[in-house]
Amino acid sequence: MDITTEIWEVVALLTILAFFFLAFLTASLPLTYWLGKIKYQILLSDYGPGSIGPSKLLRLAGSQAMILSTFIEAGKGLIIAILAYHSQIAELYLWLVVPLIMVGHGWSPLLQGRGGNSWLPLGTYLFFLAPPLGQTALALALSALLLTRSPAIAATSSILLLSILAPLWHVEGHMLATLWTATAILFMQNWLVYNHRIYTSEI
Repeated sequence: MDITTEIWEVVALLTILAFFFLAFLTASLPLTYWLGKIKYQILLSDYGPGSIGPSKLLRLAGSQAMILSTFIEAGKGLIIAILAYHSQIAELYLWLVVPLIMVGHGWSPLLQGRGGNSWLPLGTYLFFLAPPLGQTALALALSALLLTRSPAIAATSSILLLSILAPLWHVEGHMLATLWTATAILFMQNWLVYNHRIYTSEI
């Protein structure tokens, strides 16, 4: 192996690591928290232990705030998709970053480990990474939301059903594993929020 090949391999590795870091950092940005603090003078972290996302902002600041929060949180997935496009790394790594996106958004280090439901950045990212899967996830989530009126249940059930239906698109093993990992992360988020609500207050 010549020195040029080794240099390119190092550059490729650094590109992958940089993409992972930037994706995690983007997902970790507490945009809804900042929106509530700056525009509505509301510190969402002061209103119970539940997730800090559009649903909480809806209850505290109204529907307009919720819609704005939804768009900016979904925008994280778009930004990460743009980073993925320009990074020009292998598709495998574009899928491996999904858990980092979800953990960054759901347990943001900028909010001392708190965050919002990870579906919004995940759904947008999937929409660009694998359009058929992203479109199906959106349709399932909206259908579940209409039936249950619960964003948490809608988010989790849509990714669960997508994981079950994914083989119909003949997806590769790493894609299916990523979807099931995403499902597990959403279940964990819901379980944590549910337990906090039982023992403290209902948000």
